[in-house]
Amino acid sequence: MSLLTTKDMEVNQFIDALGAANIPSEALQIAFGPGLQRFCRYAYDREFLAATEQGRIFSPRGELRWRRVGRSMRVVYLGEGPPHIEGEDRSAALVELAPRIDRFVLWGVRTNLENEWIEQQVPHRFAYPIDSAVHNRGRVALAVQNWVGRNEIVQFSRYYRIEEMPGRESNAGGE
Repeated sequence: MSLLTTKDMEVNQFIDALGAANIPSEALQIAFGPGLQRFCRYAYDREFLAATEQGRIFSPRGELRWRRVGRSMRVVYLGEGPPHIEGEDRSAALVELAPRIDRFVLWGVRTNLENEWIEQQVPHRFAYPIDSAVHNRGRVALAVQNWVGRNEIVQFSRYYRIEEMPGRESNAGGE
């Protein structure tokens, strides 16, 4: 059964709760703060978390999202099974909605089978927290679980996972 919970927490309370949470080993983290960013496998880091303004810890099991609001953290969990941090149950909002997975291709084309993707339009080298090395000139996509109503308008979304996908084998001919 899918759960949607929310909670406003004092920053240190939020950080302590994350330290005690049972977060899956495959979970990824994307988080930002002033002059800080991280997109990697989740590992508890109290100092980094205290400096973040917003972030997400996600896996196919669920996503814990937070955003700093004044001196508090607004925390939202959307996923399967027990939330990482207990909050007010808002799951009734999901009853009329259906989940679907959409994919968004991220920047960069893999260089050989290294854990490095190069984007010439930026120009920049990206490293993504992905374990597979299948496609020589592959891309990376972010799979997002969107909750849509009968009108196909997205009401809620959560990051689900990142995945490798095939890319073009050649950039010949100006493509």
